[in-house]
Amino acid sequence: MFSALEFNENKNNMTNLIIDASSDKIFLKIIASSKSYTNNYPNSKNNFEKLIILIQEFMNTKSISFDNLDNIYINRGPGSFSGIRNSLSVIKGINFTKKINYFCYSYFDLFETLEDDTYLILENISDSFYIKNLDQNKFEILNIDKLKNLQNKRLVFINLTDSSINKIKTYFPQSCEFLKINLEDIPNLCDKFKIKKNLINPLYIS
Repeated sequence: MFSALEFNENKNNMTNLIIDASSDKIFLKIIASSKSYTNNYPNSKNNFEKLIILIQEFMNTKSISFDNLDNIYINRGPGSFSGIRNSLSVIKGINFTKKINYFCYSYFDLFETLEDDTYLILENISDSFYIKNLDQNKFEILNIDKLKNLQNKRLVFINLTDSSINKIKTYFPQSCEFLKINLEDIPNLCDKFKIKKNLINPLYIS
């Protein structure tokens, strides 16, 4: 397993907020100078409706206001439809009122290769996976049995849990790649891969 921290050209003088509501939890991270702070909440309807309150309360605990923020980074999917939709709406409102730039990223956006037959894979639920075929720029959802049909391809699994990694290794005796992208890596990776600012572009896969 390797980390995207190799892209460590940190902009230490910036204060960034990262929001990821694509999974079963809502993750918030503040990166300010050389420090970072993280909090998470259940990805529930109640928390969708008060997401802006959760953000403000989290920032207040670190004595940070929207006036201090330089950029906001937000996961555009794939993942929870409601989580992605609501978090994008909140960010549009913040941008409109506070004029803070935002960057919508997907973990699928933060990888490049010149190799043929490469598939990027994110975990969904119930042994299913979001798949991106880099050659065809095609997205789909496959269960573990259909995933076995790709055994002769290059498979890159992103941000799997340790238990999921062990399970995948039993299904795929050949070498798979496991990429870990941490939230604190996101600003540098968005810069590296030239993610456009202030562009709402949700990635829903069904």
